Amino acid sequence: MDAFGINLAQRMRYTQIEQADGCKVIQSRDTENSFFYCDPPYINTNMGFYK
Repeated sequence: MDAFGINLAQRMRYTQIEQADGCKVIQSRDTENSFFYCDPPYINTNMGFYK
């Protein structure tokens, strides 16, 4: 693995990706040391998950 792949693997080591209601994920995983990036629904799109 090249240096980029090793660096990326180290950065993603403790990353968790979920497809669920953002508020529920935050409630279930929130700690003093948590960081959340929640991708919001896009206005005027039909992604099938959001209404």
